[in-house]
Amino acid sequence: MGRAVYVATLARSLSPTDAAEALARAGVADTAAAGGQLVEDHSRCYPPTEPGLALDPLAPDRLGEDYLALTLPGHEEEFGYHATDAWAFDAPARLLAPMDKDGGPAAYTRQALSVMIEAAHRWPHLTTRHLDPLLRRNPELALAGGSAALTRLADLTTLDDSVLEAIEPHLPDHAHIDLDLGAAAVTARLTEHRLTATTDPAARAALHSNVSKRYGYAGLHRQALDSARQAADLFGGLAAADPVAYLPELGMSLGYLSHRLSEVGRREEAVAPVREAVGIFRELAKADPAAHLPVLASWLSHLGLALSAAGQREEAVAPSREAAGILSDLVKANPAAHTIRLAGALNNLSIQLAEAGRREESLAAIQGIVDIFAELAKNSPATYLPARATTLTNLGNSFSAVGRWEEALAPTQQAVAIRRDLAKANPGAYLADLAASLTNLGILLANLGRREEAVAPLQEAAGIFRELVKANPAAHTIGLAGALSSLGRSLAEVGRREEAVVPAREAADIVRELVKGNPAAYLPSLAAALDFLGLRLWEVGRRDEAVAMAQEAAGIVRRLVKANRAAHLPTLAGALNNLSVQLTAAGQQKQALPPAREATGIFRELEKTNPAAYKHELAGALNNLGRTLAEVGRREEAVTAAREAARLYRELAKANPAAHMPNFAMTLSNLGSWLWSVNRNKEALSPTEEAVAIRRELAKANPAVHLPDLAGALNNLSVQLSAMGRQKEAVAPAQESARLFRESARANPAVHLSNLAMALDNLGVQLSAVGRRKEALAPAQEAVAIRNELAKANPAKSWGSRLWRRIGGR
Repeated sequence: MGRAVYVATLARSLSPTDAAEALARAGVADTAAAGGQLVEDHSRCYPPTEPGLALDPLAPDRLGEDYLALTLPGHEEEFGYHATDAWAFDAPARLLAPMDKDGGPAAYTRQALSVMIEAAHRWPHLTTRHLDPLLRRNPELALAGGSAALTRLADLTTLDDSVLEAIEPHLPDHAHIDLDLGAAAVTARLTEHRLTATTDPAARAALHSNVSKRYGYAGLHRQALDSARQAADLFGGLAAADPVAYLPELGMSLGYLSHRLSEVGRREEAVAPVREAVGIFRELAKADPAAHLPVLASWLSHLGLALSAAGQREEAVAPSREAAGILSDLVKANPAAHTIRLAGALNNLSIQLAEAGRREESLAAIQGIVDIFAELAKNSPATYLPARATTLTNLGNSFSAVGRWEEALAPTQQAVAIRRDLAKANPGAYLADLAASLTNLGILLANLGRREEAVAPLQEAAGIFRELVKANPAAHTIGLAGALSSLGRSLAEVGRREEAVVPAREAADIVRELVKGNPAAYLPSLAAALDFLGLRLWEVGRRDEAVAMAQEAAGIVRRLVKANRAAHLPTLAGALNNLSVQLTAAGQQKQALPPAREATGIFRELEKTNPAAYKHELAGALNNLGRTLAEVGRREEAVTAAREAARLYRELAKANPAAHMPNFAMTLSNLGSWLWSVNRNKEALSPTEEAVAIRRELAKANPAVHLPDLAGALNNLSVQLSAMGRQKEAVAPAQESARLFRESARANPAVHLSNLAMALDNLGVQLSAVGRRKEALAPAQEAVAIRNELAKANPAKSWGSRLWRRIGGR
């Protein structure tokens, strides 16, 4: 039984079959059947804590480790105690020996090795007499223990460095989810030892470069940056003295330095070294294209990422496209060697195209490579699952960017699931990616109308980023600000508007602090955060504050345009559009008109040069301009703007219904309202009826998002029919509008109760108009009761009747 307890302490809880096999391999039982009987006997003495398992170890763990140590020889002089069972002397070697000639480990190898290593930290003879010879004979066994075992092994001061040197060739030369942290620990210890043994600059540079890569794979970004910088400095000196021999190494070290700078959030600094690396490899590729073109393509692709991260989005497309072009040509000649590189370059190109507003091109680029990484991850998950998650994230983002939100959901959810597993294995390397994916998921759920569901992932993302910021503010503070802004939006959409102001304000305050350290990088983000905060303030009736935020945002972007017109002009137009909306909401309609006109003029200019990116922006600006003109009584001009907006949206919706039909319907609804307001009732009816028809189809596909819009369009139709003397026809849409708003108010009273009151008001009017006065009384009374309750909750706000065009303009 003592031998069974020994094996149980090493191998820990196993299935009965594996337990019997372990006892047989260790020589405790002669056959598997005898092992099975011994398993049963052990279970009577040490009942398993979980059903279906056997060979539970001694508890607590230290007791079991001490039992192992005292059973194995090597401590006699210190304790005056001699192991009495000779069987135990080589039991660990028998138990941990590879299962077959291919070297596959047993099911319990990881646990047994981890127990031995942990015990060796307190019992030195376990290292020198047992672990050392075992791992010299079978160094690959160390990898079976995973990162935790490798890390603790590297920490063993009693372990000779030569044992780690025997293990080193078996470490993967690429990222590996299960081994990255351990490989970094082993490499770091060996690097420290080797650096003390050499003064040769080339050898020292290679050591720093190698350990930097290991640190980077493990998510230890600060350590990776320190080593990368030392490697680049050393290779710089070597290349100055002997460019033929060391220029390639200098180019690689500069590229990796750029990677490391990006990982710690020093995005502006990351551009120069990778730009220099591209220059080096461009020259080298002229002399020897076969050797250097693939590397040139890799650093061109990274240059695109670095430029984009530094805010130079338009400039980022060219190197990314050049990288994809080079690799496409290489794949034609040698698909096996270059397909994976091409897939990575296309993934990066997709990101750059999206950020430059070329959304359809971005989607086409990413769709071509998703299956490649799916297959790679299937065959080698430890290496390619991170890249698989990245491509799924980009696919989801690309679908979202063109309004195909339903199609975006599956890849976005898959990315979250993969990154959650990755973050469990290595939080330092993958937690930030998980937080980013959770932010994407929350935004997407909100766009799909699943607003209650959207809150949880955004709260989780903000919580993760908050913890990451404590360790590395430079890298993660901007991620926290983005998650908080999105969280504010989602809280507002579920009616928690006062709560929504808090994260929106925190986001703006965070970015304001970032601007102090690096205005060029973060001023655009501050403008966006202020716009978000302005919207949240507007929703709680703090109109003057909302206007102040919008004015500050527009002022910031105007300054940015002076420095770089091409990069920031679209953002200025958006900020002016938002300012116009806020001024109108605050009752400053005349002041709202100039920014609305300016925004429309800018988008018109941009649309001429890039219709694909800016036609929808121009349509939105025209719709807002029409609304502003209507507010100042210039309704004929409002009709002209709305007609143009409707024409543009019709073209857009024809090409991409999912993205543009909702805005097309909104514009038609506004056009109908403004035509009606200038007594062109017959003309008004056609766009209003078309808006109802479109919104009815949209509501069938996604009622959570579009039912309130359908209810509003029906309310408008009812009002217009009544104004044309068609009172009997006006009753049915008024009844349907009230019913739909009642459903919406039941799901989200904070948002839709006021709309229900409006619809009930109109229903009472229409019923009264056709002589059904008794029936008209109930909805009219209910509308009054609702408004009384709303006024008690928020006395400062006006709860009077409004046409839906004022509510529906999103």
